[in-house]
Amino acid sequence: MFISLLFYSIIVRISGFDVDMKVYTDVLKKDDLDGFYYLKEPVYWYFSHYLYKVINSETWTFVIIDSMVFFLTIKSVKNLKLPVYTALALLLFFPYLLGLQNVYRQLLATVLLVYFYSICYKNSSNGHKLFVFIIAGLTHNVALLFFPIYFLFKSKVSLIFFVLSGALILILLPYVVSYKSVSETGLELKWFYVSIIGIVCIISAFFYFTYDLLKINIFLCNLYLFVISLYASFILGGAQSERLSMICLVLLLCNLFVQIESRFKEKKTIAFITCVALFLPSFLFSSTFYFLTT
Repeated sequence: MFISLLFYSIIVRISGFDVDMKVYTDVLKKDDLDGFYYLKEPVYWYFSHYLYKVINSETWTFVIIDSMVFFLTIKSVKNLKLPVYTALALLLFFPYLLGLQNVYRQLLATVLLVYFYSICYKNSSNGHKLFVFIIAGLTHNVALLFFPIYFLFKSKVSLIFFVLSGALILILLPYVVSYKSVSETGLELKWFYVSIIGIVCIISAFFYFTYDLLKINIFLCNLYLFVISLYASFILGGAQSERLSMICLVLLLCNLFVQIESRFKEKKTIAFITCVALFLPSFLFSSTFYFLTT
């Protein structure tokens, strides 16, 4: 799977750069990265900048970073005890395809958040979880909004901190999300995203609202994703709320596959239908359709 995805990345990158990727290539060639814009999200900017200085190739710089995306996605799927083809389903999902050609830093932050979620689910050490979360937040500051996930899958007492931290995040949301982000998907979709997240959250309630702590926490995670997506749609612009909702959709998808694995006997059939449904929107949005056809 990893080798196949690596060849895919090579083909994509040698085909040239368009949309926002041209901006990323220009930044790679800068002599210095000065200013608060780069300092507030230093992980991607400085890592890619110095990697380019060593390699001296835009193509291979992005291929190496893409390989990290693929590795972390596959590792996350393994942590969630899901079949490896789930990684492919994630990578075919609209936010991933858009990220490869456009919102690249958001894609990296999304992948790190998925990995962060998977080690929370696995209940890895606190140091490991906090380190990954900090790296995600310093890659794209919007990742900071998902810190309440840290308190899930631990104990009943932690649910109190989950609620309190979630409330604090909602208060800080207008100040954390950048108002300067202007990348659009080509359609006004923020309410569509909120509707989909809400529907899946309702389905999750039927499947997971039991006295089993793990399953309740999965439901609470989905509920938080819905609340933050809905709230963002009211207080943020279209591009900002859509970007946030895309991250929510990816995390929601991870829970959906956990649901499929735990609740359905015909897992492969349901998973195949889900994968097809996830891939179809990539033909609907002008940005990703252009990416697939060029």
